[in-house]
Amino acid sequence: MEYLVSVVVPTKNRYKYLKELVALIDGFHLSELELVIQDNSDNNAEILEYLKGFDNDNIHYYYSTDQLTMSTNADAGIRHAQGEYICFIGDDDGVCRNIVECVKWMKANGIDGVRTSQTIFTYNDASENPSKLSIFYQGNVAKLENPMSRLRQAMCRGLVLSDCHIPMVYQSIIKKSILDIIFKKGGTHFPGVVPDVSGGVCSCFELKKYAVVGVPVVINGLSSSGSGGVNKQKANGVLNLEEVKFIKQEDRDDWDNRLPRIWYSSFVWSDAGIKALVYMGAKEMADKVNVEYSLARALRYHPWLKTEIVKASRNRLALCYWCVWQTVRRYWNALLNRTVKRQHFTIKYDLNSIEACENFISGRVGGSTFSGIIIR
Repeated sequence: MEYLVSVVVPTKNRYKYLKELVALIDGFHLSELELVIQDNSDNNAEILEYLKGFDNDNIHYYYSTDQLTMSTNADAGIRHAQGEYICFIGDDDGVCRNIVECVKWMKANGIDGVRTSQTIFTYNDASENPSKLSIFYQGNVAKLENPMSRLRQAMCRGLVLSDCHIPMVYQSIIKKSILDIIFKKGGTHFPGVVPDVSGGVCSCFELKKYAVVGVPVVINGLSSSGSGGVNKQKANGVLNLEEVKFIKQEDRDDWDNRLPRIWYSSFVWSDAGIKALVYMGAKEMADKVNVEYSLARALRYHPWLKTEIVKASRNRLALCYWCVWQTVRRYWNALLNRTVKRQHFTIKYDLNSIEACENFISGRVGGSTFSGIIIR
């Protein structure tokens, strides 16, 4: 059976969150929506028993005992998907019941990919504070963007995912035919060590019509074991590449020589994005990625890495400039966005599940429909 949209969820040893996601999507009762679970856990007896409680032919479960990286596990999930469109999320993320309506709107308007309004659910195990849902809802509007223009801007910021807004495969919705084109180039959708930025960079080359939508559809979950290991640390600092067990030796061997051999988010994003550029045949663009921006971000947040960062830097004047620039930009943006956030930002505390978040979002959005969206 073919579906309009497949929600693809790679997972490993995190059934606590996956169970909530399965219950959420099962409760939608949407015949056009497929849930693909790609499991690489050490032992899957727990989830097999749990799935017996669901009589839903749209939930498809796949299990591999091979040792897979985050990217190869995500690859497998997407290859199993039968939907015309793909929504690739983490097991602690969620989607709203309007996802099918969103995809129908995309199809009617010839849109290959969308990023929806930012919505973040911070689980209570991720911080000392109560769980919190943050919604940035801008109404029934959509803005068309140029993917390659966004990519060039991101290159100036080291392809650091938190500081740029390139089109994405992760936590977005994209036409599966786009992903098929990328896969045929070299047997993967995600040529970097992590699938988020590498998939996003690759998609920039193939997307013809891309939009940012003001309505929430995807819920970004932040849990204590999130980020696929990017934020895993030891007591005296971050991990070095040799200590990271969930990547391949070839990933260590091919690590970009402009970056410290440290498993830190900025460096991981930069390396993955650079690998994606090379994979897409854009080696000249890869050489122009501003890694000094990535080094500066790491230095701001982890000054104890100063020795490794300064040693890696090939332009210390640029490193200092970007440290200052990022600091000033942070405070300027906070001031500039204050009025905007008052108009569009909602925070709700003490929601205890991804399902409760979806119910709140659907109530908050109310009668918003994709058929009435204004494209700018």
